[in-house]
Amino acid sequence: MRIAALLSLGLLAGCATTTTVDAPTALSGRELDTALNLYGRWDERIVLADRPHYVWRRAVLMNGKTYYCELRTEVAFRNTISAVAVEGYPAACSLFQVQYKSAHEARATPEAPRTEIVAARNYRPVGGAESVTSASRDAAAHPQEPAAGPRGS
Repeated sequence: MRIAALLSLGLLAGCATTTTVDAPTALSGRELDTALNLYGRWDERIVLADRPHYVWRRAVLMNGKTYYCELRTEVAFRNTISAVAVEGYPAACSLFQVQYKSAHEARATPEAPRTEIVAARNYRPVGGAESVTSASRDAAAHPQEPAAGPRGS
């Protein structure tokens, strides 16, 4: 029984995924929409041998000098990416890396509401204990008019 438990833990440890993936791994065999969702609109579209190629460029500025990296994809049948190449300066190419997060990690922490309650004339908060006392004070401050007679006059 212990051996089976250790074996299953070993298999699960081998299946652990990395959170950062390079562009060729993330795009190969996927649809072009995947690249568009990850990197935005392409910088250049080229047709070579009757197949469209899309090029994205990224740049970093280091010590006053600009370094570039290009991501080139070849699109095949049904807009499926068949080939991916990334070439250029490594720091600029790191901008093409994809980071995956689980749903548990992506949960947003609850924030305080950004609206501000502003008191206005004849404004009474609803549902609190203070609304009952302020309502009774407002009612006591305004005398009621006598009820109308049976004919409404």
